[in-house]
Amino acid sequence: MIEKLQYEVRFGCYGAEYQEAKRRGLTNWPKGDPDLWWVTIRHPGGREYSFPFATAEALRDDRIMPTAKEKNVFLLALASIVKDALFYEGVGNFKEFCSELGYDPEDPKSKKRYRNLKESAQHTKKLLGEDFDKVVKELEELELL
Repeated sequence: MIEKLQYEVRFGCYGAEYQEAKRRGLTNWPKGDPDLWWVTIRHPGGREYSFPFATAEALRDDRIMPTAKEKNVFLLALASIVKDALFYEGVGNFKEFCSELGYDPEDPKSKKRYRNLKESAQHTKKLLGEDFDKVVKELEELELL
């Protein structure tokens, strides 16, 4: 199923895309600046999801898999949003989310992180639809989950 997904990966987020990356907390890393990417994934059924994705510079040139860096970023981004969807389904609610990650439920940043997770999970489930479980299985086989 993954091979049927079309994607566009562009290095750099600017303007509204950068603001979206900032809203999602992708611009503040403890060590150095992340590489920001704008990723669009299209399902053969006509659905698509565009989102910012951040990697450490070393991941940009990751050669674990023999593919172009854009495909590496696509696979990492796909794995990331699928992991988020699985995690969101597993935690059930905001309180469990905070408990699982050690966040303070009274901290506004925790609420923002939970909203971002929920939003990403919903978009991912809508994008992949009935193929979600197939993609999970394929990512597991690639050892990306």
